[in-house]
Amino acid sequence: MIPPEFVDTFNRYAVPVIVALLTTLVVEYFAKPRLDARKARLLRDRQQIDEVIFGFQKVAMLAAALLPNSLAAESTDARDVQRRQIERLAPAIESLLDAISRLPSVFVRKHARHVGDTAVFVSFLQGVASVEGHKTNPDADRLSEIGADVSAFDAYFAAHASFRDSQERWVKRAFSRLFMSADYRSQAENALRRSGLRSSSE
Repeated sequence: MIPPEFVDTFNRYAVPVIVALLTTLVVEYFAKPRLDARKARLLRDRQQIDEVIFGFQKVAMLAAALLPNSLAAESTDARDVQRRQIERLAPAIESLLDAISRLPSVFVRKHARHVGDTAVFVSFLQGVASVEGHKTNPDADRLSEIGADVSAFDAYFAAHASFRDSQERWVKRAFSRLFMSADYRSQAENALRRSGLRSSSE
């Protein structure tokens, strides 16, 4: 027969240790891998969205910096500078398209219309950059004007990025989404209309 003192001591000291060990094992082998996988996915998703945002910033800066046609017409050297600027802009647009294609599937499903419109507009901009880049006298003014409209698409991605830790405080984010989301959509649609990619009746 087991002495009552032993049972009491066992219940007091051994049982908590056994429960703690079992809990640790369950967490370590079942819960932790799922949590680590979810954390890795969230980080990867946010990095992919950031890649799109950074791509927009680069394209917008390069387009804004294009030498105007009036200055490029002054000399052969100025025209060469303008052509090299366009040559730098074209791969930046292509990189932006690649980044859009790598957006997380969950984000694409939630924001399908804007992602689709963005892909259409950036593809159009890429086509214009390619055409102008092969001309002897490229129309940098047109390319710069179209490039300025990328900000109409960029703002939406910045407002709807999914990883909270790198966002503004939740109250500011919530109000931004509530009151400005429609404005972002409107800006993007106006950019599509200005480029002839959407009719005024749509």
